[in-house]
Amino acid sequence: MGFSEQGRQRLHPEEALYLLECGSIHLFHQDLPLSIQEAYQLLLTDHTVTFLQYQVFSHLKRLGYVVRRFQP
Repeated sequence: MGFSEQGRQRLHPEEALYLLECGSIHLFHQDLPLSIQEAYQLLLTDHTVTFLQYQVFSHLKRLGYVVRRFQP
């Protein structure tokens, strides 16, 4: 999961939200922990990933698929 950028490991919004839902990570915004509801509002937008796209991503992940973004 994730990608490397400038020598750091980063997560796409859908990956971060999925891991938060699974209890594998904690997310913080301005040094405050995010609830799952707050993370949905912050991470899922029309400019990042839509709610429908996230639903498909998380469903496939729960079925055991390795889901990656398309890189043309």
